[in-house]
Amino acid sequence: MPKTKQITVEILGVRSGSLELSKQVIGMNSQQVIIHVRFAPNGRVIQISERPAKLTPNQWFDVLNARASSTYRALARGRGIFQLSRTAIEAFKQETARPG
Repeated sequence: MPKTKQITVEILGVRSGSLELSKQVIGMNSQQVIIHVRFAPNGRVIQISERPAKLTPNQWFDVLNARASSTYRALARGRGIFQLSRTAIEAFKQETARPG
């Protein structure tokens, strides 16, 4: 009889072209936000969620990467996600909104 191994995985679902972590992973009352990133084959960021209007996709990725790189997870097919609290995202947006 062959031996079997138990594997635990986080399930990602695709809905309307965006990724969504299951409610079991995040929790229904959580203030966690998933920021989705899509890359071009040359590494340029072509789409990123929660982006302030005055920043390019690459600039917003650089802000998040500099301040919260430990929350980034690479996915297949040129995609990735940051999982951050709503408070942290709003703080990063306010920092980038300051003149200078």
